[in-house]
Order: sequence, then C-alpha cells, then structure tokens
Amino acid sequence: MIFLRLYFGFLKIGALAFGGGYAMLPYIKKVVVTNNHWVTSSQFTSYIGLVQISPGAVSCNLTAFIGFKLAGILGGIVAIAGLATAPIILVTIAYFAFSKVKNSKLWNAALVGMKPALIALIISAFINLSISAYKDWKEIVITIVAGIMLFSKKINLIFIIIICSILGLLLNLGILWK
Repeated sequence: MIFLRLYFGFLKIGALAFGGGYAMLPYIKKVVVTNNHWVTSSQFTSYIGLVQISPGAVSCNLTAFIGFKLAGILGGIVAIAGLATAPIILVTIAYFAFSKVKNSKLWNAALVGMKPALIALIISAFINLSISAYKDWKEIVITIVAGIMLFSKKINLIFIIIICSILGLLLNLGILWK
C-alpha cells in the first residue's frame, strides 16, 4: 500500500538524514529516486525548485509535495508524519540527555567537529543536484544570474524565482537567444 511505503520511506529519511534542509537532499534523493523510483531525477530537481516558493524547510516541503504527487493530500500528510516521527522522538530524548552535558567541554568540542561535517553535506547536495540539473548552457546562465541576484541581497527570493522563470522562458523559446 502506497501510504505505508510513503510513511516508512520518509521515516527512514527522518531517522537517518542529518543536517536539515539542503544537507538532507542527497539522502532524500537516494530514497525517493534511486531506491523507490517514486520520481525521476529530473522531477526531483524540478520539485526542489518548486517547493522553495513556499515558506518552510525545503526537506519538509519536498516531502509533502512528493507525498501529495503520489497519493494526494493524505499522501502528503502521511509522508510528513513519517519524516517527523523519528526527529520528534530523538529531539525529546536529546533534550533530556543534553541538558545534563550542555556545559561539558567534551560535548562542546564534539559540536565544533560537527559543523564542518554539516557544511560538507550541504556542498555534497549542491554538487549532486548540479550534476543532474544542468542539461545545457542556458541553465548555467540562469544559475549565474540567480547567484548574482542572491549575493546582492537586495532582491527578494520570490522575485529572483520569477525573474529566472521569465529568463528561462525567453531563452528556451528562442526569444532572447537562438
């Protein structure tokens, strides 16, 4: 049954993927695209762009969207429930455990080591998505334009997405460049 498969597929992601947001994307892709074949690699990449329009963590929005695409509204709810179950349990346990060691030099030293690992996970997500995302030079141009706008920090994310969508239309319909 699709609901059980969704729940346990996303339960596995919630239990084993760490770092949140973009750091989780390579593992989500493995479960959703490679292991279960729920969506194609191209669809996965497109969905990431689509779910960034809505507020919230990209991993949660992506989970809800994939669940919805596979099994409607209930599928989205079941997928989110699967994704959230393990972290809720782990955070509850962690709260009680870490409140006892929060001032420990050993624990704080371990946290220093975790930060670079999480950054590496995010870089890995970027590289993996980039490899499957770019089909031609136009997509690279749009990425560069989006990057310049993002780094300027003067343009709202929604406007960047709209501008890049229009640029994509112009480039792919041959209006701007043939």
